[in-house]
Order: sequence, then structure tokens, then C-alpha cells
Amino acid sequence: MTDVIDEVLSLSEGDELWDLRRTRPLVLEHLQGGYDAIFDPGSQTLAGLSLDERAAVALRVCVVAEADALANHYLQRIEDLELARCAGIGESADPRTQAILDFATLVAGAPAESGLADIELLRSVGLDDTAIITLSQLIAFTSFQLRVVHGLHMIGY
Repeated sequence: MTDVIDEVLSLSEGDELWDLRRTRPLVLEHLQGGYDAIFDPGSQTLAGLSLDERAAVALRVCVVAEADALANHYLQRIEDLELARCAGIGESADPRTQAILDFATLVAGAPAESGLADIELLRSVGLDDTAIITLSQLIAFTSFQLRVVHGLHMIGY
């Protein structure tokens, strides 16, 4: 099974942290399962955001957190080079993309400052409620990945 956290941290069988991660097999399975579900190209529930947009949101969250290794993983997933550039700097000429990046930046960096006006802005650029929920879940999931990676660094990676 491919595991993004192992890949990002260059962990392999026999490494102390690789072994440690396997002491919680359900956490390992569900963390990767969440990633696989979010980036499943056939997912109907994620239809409001393209695969590139999903990766761009994850990249933006990683940039806000200054998490270079995970940011690089998401950067490599984005096929649209202009979108990758926009996600990296947090700026786009496209109003829809800008609203998505602004929301990701806000929720990742200062979630208590977000509110209904931010949701209304997403609606005004064409995101429906399913896409807004997906966007929020993606930000939360990426933030959780960041905590796992950071925790492993603290343990001794």
C-alpha cells in the first residue's frame, strides 16, 4: 500500500518511525484512506472541485503552515502549472480560484476569523454547498496530515 506520509518523510520498512507508525494500523489505514477518497478522480461527491483544485488547496494549506515536504508532494500532483503557481503565492486573476485560495489561507491560518461572509463569497463564485463542504474537509484533512508529519519530526525524524 502506498502511504503519503511514508513517502513524504522518505520512510521505509525497517526505519524506526516506519515501524512506529505500524503500531496503529487503523490510523495508518484511515489516514491514507481519507487521502485516497479525496483524490479519487471518480468521486461524485467531490465533483465541485477538480483534482487539480483539490491539490492546489492542499498545497496552499501546506504553504501557510510552511510545511515544505508535504507542499512539494501536492505541488507534484497539480498538472495545471498556472494553478500550481497561484496556489503557491495565494493569488489568482480568476475570481473563483482566488476565492478558494483565500478561504484555504484563512481557514488554515486563522480559522476563528472565518465566517458566513467567506461562505457567501464562495457561493458568489459558483461553489455549491457540496463543494464548500468538500473544500472545508480538504483543509481539515491536510491540516491533520501536517500534524502527523510534524509529530513524527518531533519524535525523532
